[in-house]
Amino acid sequence: MNYLTYNTIMAEAANCKNGCITRVGYSKELKMLKGWKELGFRAYKLTETSVRLGVNYFNIASVVVKKATEADKPKVERANNFSWVIKNKVKYNSNTGKTYLQVATLNHGHNTHSQFLVYNPIEGWMVLEKEEWEMSEYYTMIDAKSKGCSKGEKPEVYTITFDNIYKLGKSQA
Repeated sequence: MNYLTYNTIMAEAANCKNGCITRVGYSKELKMLKGWKELGFRAYKLTETSVRLGVNYFNIASVVVKKATEADKPKVERANNFSWVIKNKVKYNSNTGKTYLQVATLNHGHNTHSQFLVYNPIEGWMVLEKEEWEMSEYYTMIDAKSKGCSKGEKPEVYTITFDNIYKLGKSQA
């Protein structure tokens, strides 16, 4: 699997106006059950979705409503290890040393397409559509927590590590 370079992602993010809709493709390695991982099996979820870049989290209507309903709850102070590289688009985590792309979903991720890339040491690499994936023997080899990542809605705003991005805007690895 090839991924975009740091400079390519930075250039695409910098050239995209705030609030602009763009496509992003990224991967996530799914956790295999121990026995299968030791045999060399690997599985990745490949996701392509439409997102907005440069959106301020606190300007999203659903976030404003959520914050208002949680105003009476006690606040938990967290250490902020993130610093903006490009405000509301790219941030850096000083603890992990990784850079992240911050994106806002459109309609809770309804314009999302997922595929699964599986490595079988005997048969090699294969790509499965979501329906094929859930009916395959490989689905049973995945840890229960990883199975949950293929279902559900996306949050309003989330981050993607640069290491996992293979497509952003017009650039594709």
